[in-house]
Amino acid sequence: MSMNGELRLIPPELMDQLDDEAVVEGLMVGDGISVGKAWNGLHYLYCGDGTAGESAISGGIPLDHGDTGYGPPQYLTPDEVATYARELEAMTDDRLRDAYDAKEMEKEGVYPGGWDDPSNLEWLLTEARSVREFYRDAAAKGAGVLQFLS
Repeated sequence: MSMNGELRLIPPELMDQLDDEAVVEGLMVGDGISVGKAWNGLHYLYCGDGTAGESAISGGIPLDHGDTGYGPPQYLTPDEVATYARELEAMTDDRLRDAYDAKEMEKEGVYPGGWDDPSNLEWLLTEARSVREFYRDAAAKGAGVLQFLS
């Protein structure tokens, strides 16, 4: 079984309804992107750590419901989304390449592993571009973001 990182758009009008389990469940199948197994590698590139810190992929305010078996979903406010959108714009491919450290990623147990394969860096860069575009769009809409593993 694999863990897949999911990002979903939270329309501004639903931000104050996240205590409603049905709303959260609807959002979890709504508009967004899946970064698949790249989630932990992206978090590493964004934070320099596979488990600590917060990033556009992992961190945020946990909800009390919607647990998929990998912990509760977390959400980011529209202001946080706008901040991450700006930060992601600055994370160029070259900057992310510089952050990639296959040996350290393996040592830290960054999921899913196999970081010594050079094609994994290109895979992460492709996913990072999708995340950048997703956050750019979410910020333009004044939306929040729901983050979870499935």
